[in-house]
Amino acid sequence: MTGPHTPVDAAWENDFVLELRLLDVDGRLIGDALEQVRTHCTDSGESAAAAFGEPAPYARSLELPAEPARLGRILVPSLVGLAGMYVTLDAVMALRTDEPFTLTIGLLVAIGVMVLAVVMAAQNLRAVVDHAVRSIVIGAILLAVAVTAGELLTGAVAQMPAQPVVVLGIAMLLGSAITEHRAAAGMADPVVSPVDAAGAAREERSALRTTVLGAWLLPAATAILAAAVWFIF
Repeated sequence: MTGPHTPVDAAWENDFVLELRLLDVDGRLIGDALEQVRTHCTDSGESAAAAFGEPAPYARSLELPAEPARLGRILVPSLVGLAGMYVTLDAVMALRTDEPFTLTIGLLVAIGVMVLAVVMAAQNLRAVVDHAVRSIVIGAILLAVAVTAGELLTGAVAQMPAQPVVVLGIAMLLGSAITEHRAAAGMADPVVSPVDAAGAAREERSALRTTVLGAWLLPAATAILAAAVWFIF
């Protein structure tokens, strides 16, 4: 976030902000609380740790109001886009080899595993943050399960022409991206200082750009992978 230089330790600030983020506190409220800490440390000469103790317990003690749950608004478009990516890439491969698109048990399992992984991570952010290494290992295992299922469970559930499936997958990707793009203004929530209006405006513009770009990341990645499938394989 923006703000004047203060003696507050960067690690303390980061842990303080992270805890409030995990509590779903609005970015402006976080910025205001952080500015109060900075002001106290500047005026008193104390460190944040000496004045307020550990950052996470202090953040919880403030009992700042949480924002309304945004998990659904974030997750649903992302999950639709993720499924669209899987469907599009499989359909492009079928189109490239002049074969019909085959909906296999493995594809359904792969999509299900990845959706489950995203939902579990989103609903257990504190555990993901507190146990980062374990979370990475679990994520790698789930990814391996998804890839293995896609390769080994080849039993056909349904077959259909590849072209309309490509269109369906692209529609899912674009629908997901457009939904996230249109919601970007409400989702961008930077931590901004209440005493630096110009800096706050810059932070908000930067956060909005990042959120908008993030909305189109999955379609862009799918396009690159689809091109690789088409021209390399």
